[in-house]
Amino acid sequence: MTGKNNHSWIKELERLVDRSELLTEPEACAPYGTDKWFASAQPDAVVLPLSAVTISKVLKFASENRVPVTARGAGVCPCKWRDRNLNRTSQ
Repeated sequence: MTGKNNHSWIKELERLVDRSELLTEPEACAPYGTDKWFASAQPDAVVLPLSAVTISKVLKFASENRVPVTARGAGVCPCKWRDRNLNRTSQ
């Protein structure tokens, strides 16, 4: 985290988004800090946006406060699943 201290920006984020869309407890954030290929970094917070409006607010906030953002999809993408979906959408 390169911006404000964790406590300061997390409190601001809590005011910005609905509490149901925000995880801040280390135990709740931990599963979002890894991927299938051994990479890991404990996130300070995780936003689970329910709308494009929330995404826009969070990205604007992060930019203004120099808070790094890592976008995440489903978390893993086994090749067989990905290939099936690509084939289905290209038909």
